[in-house]
Amino acid sequence: MKMLSRIKNSLFFRNRDFALLWTGQAVSSCGGWINYVALNVLLYEITGSGSALGIFFAVRTLPSLIFGAAGGFLADRYSKKNLMIICDSVRAIAVLCFIFFREPALFYILGFILSAFDKIYASASLAAVPEIVSRKDLTEANSLSRMSQSLTAIIGPAAGGAIVGFAGYTASFAADSASFLFSVATLLMIGASMRPHMAGESKEGFIAEFKNAFSFIIASGALLSFLLLRIADGLGSGAYNTALPIFSSIHSEGGCLYGWLVTSWGIGAFLGAAAAGPLSKRIKTVRLYFCSTLLMAAGMGGTFLLPCRTESAAPYLLPILSIAAGGFGDGISGVIFSSLLMEKTPREMAGKVFGCVSSLIYMACGAGMYISGAAIDHIPLSVAVIAGTGLIALSAAAAAIHINSGKHSQ
Repeated sequence: MKMLSRIKNSLFFRNRDFALLWTGQAVSSCGGWINYVALNVLLYEITGSGSALGIFFAVRTLPSLIFGAAGGFLADRYSKKNLMIICDSVRAIAVLCFIFFREPALFYILGFILSAFDKIYASASLAAVPEIVSRKDLTEANSLSRMSQSLTAIIGPAAGGAIVGFAGYTASFAADSASFLFSVATLLMIGASMRPHMAGESKEGFIAEFKNAFSFIIASGALLSFLLLRIADGLGSGAYNTALPIFSSIHSEGGCLYGWLVTSWGIGAFLGAAAAGPLSKRIKTVRLYFCSTLLMAAGMGGTFLLPCRTESAAPYLLPILSIAAGGFGDGISGVIFSSLLMEKTPREMAGKVFGCVSSLIYMACGAGMYISGAAIDHIPLSVAVIAGTGLIALSAAAAAIHINSGKHSQ
């Protein structure tokens, strides 16, 4: 009965607008994963080239450096609701183009367009949450959003593989397009207009507004420390993300272990996001954030350092448990960071701040993967991972000491 009462009293059932936004995002995210699987398999099938896939990944990564910030700028000037509807509509049409065009060059162009509108949508949706959710419910809202991301990251790729295998590429792209249209329908039912808090004809230019956003971040104390740690996390995680498929191929054939490890991370992140709300009521935010970040780093490192017992019935149990623990820490820290960002940022610059933060984190992740990819060719896999996770752990310890020393000096 208590569990049923908690479910009925959850934000999802208390806030209709948030429930609609959450549902639309969950469905379109699942469709995005279906599209991700179909596109990568189809492009390799058409070209037979690993370099073509590499170019495609690079093309889809580039917009994150520009359009996250641009999306934040637009979200502060125009209705976030209308902006998300436009993004979903464009993505629905762009995905259908893959059914009719199979030239690699068009894949790159359409991939760039999809990624660009993904990033604009992400900035607008982040800025929209404080518009429809009260301050006291932000942690629960971010927890539910993070749980949705983790769950779709588990279900989406499996669904994508099944649809491609049984129904073909056309059905996969049609399903993704339908998921975006479903999101449009949920957005149209949201009552809140999510109008901007600043005039669309603001006299400040694009560059001046972003200078103000960066000035706010630099002067924000704990938020800046949290962001710097998140950037260090992106850099350090590059080694983990690059090394994981290599580690998996060394210890198993056919990508089976890789699938188990990615799924285990997703399950851990889902549980961590679910636990973030209750834990934040019992443990101080700063302590919980840094401890969960340390747990994430330890889980990442343990995945590569703990032995695979090939003679046992469950040879990969220890690495799987370790990566799940890392995902659990990441789920908690992600919810706390997003909630703090929403609480501390003034409404009139929410879009720009969220866009800047997203771009910085994406750049750190890209730089981390590039550096670690080059390093792994010359140093042992375990050394690269230890260096990456060590950077995260040391950054967490340094940030914690800095914040605590600042409190004592006041």
